Amino acid sequence: MNTESVQCRKVAFGTGMEKPGDFCFDESRTTLYVWYPETSAPDAIAISRSPSCDSRVWLWDGNEDAPSLYPSLGSWTWHGWLNAGKLTSC
Repeated sequence: MNTESVQCRKVAFGTGMEKPGDFCFDESRTTLYVWYPETSAPDAIAISRSPSCDSRVWLWDGNEDAPSLYPSLGSWTWHGWLNAGKLTSC
């Protein structure tokens, strides 16, 4: 089970993401790129500020500096929450 949590750092879209916790939005604010702890590269997450019936779209609170997404996020090696700009392991 993963146990690592990290404070996130916003980077400009199109610049290099360097480490776990780095995140950026695409220009249309429909995708959040975030680098999870315990992974080797960022992941792309479809986001919306309105609830969606599409289970592949995460609800975003609209905060661009310290975002929260619902429901939880995960990869093969990490599972947790993005809440107020912090990735917290489950």
